[in-house]
Amino acid sequence: MAVVVGIVPDHDSLAALTDALRNGGVDVTRLEVISHETPATELIETGLQFTYSGGTDAVVGSGGGILTSGGGTGVPGLTSRAAMPAFRDDNIDTMLGELEIPDSRFDFYRRALDARKTVVAYPTGDDVDAEKVKPLFAAAGASPIEVF
Repeated sequence: MAVVVGIVPDHDSLAALTDALRNGGVDVTRLEVISHETPATELIETGLQFTYSGGTDAVVGSGGGILTSGGGTGVPGLTSRAAMPAFRDDNIDTMLGELEIPDSRFDFYRRALDARKTVVAYPTGDDVDAEKVKPLFAAAGASPIEVF
């Protein structure tokens, strides 16, 4: 089994990819996505496999006062919070490894995720091969496209 992997710039391209797969007769529910963006409802309804790679939550990590994060009734040592860290690289590496991306390509895909792009992967099988999926990725604007 091969896995077709590409990078799309945003969720509009991801929506175009799901449409291209569906129109090409390919099972969209096998599409796996790692993204910093929360998926739109219509993308969730396609059944794709989504993994959020986003960093800190602005509300949870902000700390501070009651109504704003600019002060308020905070008591040093009692109400201050350290900012929550983003996913560590080992978590991203685990996600990439689950997509069958070789370790030697992790840095490349990690940099794409850091640049707020979306990694998409489609595991092929007996019913569909990589040569059918690659042009559908290209039509949706994925670049680069690799097969592992």
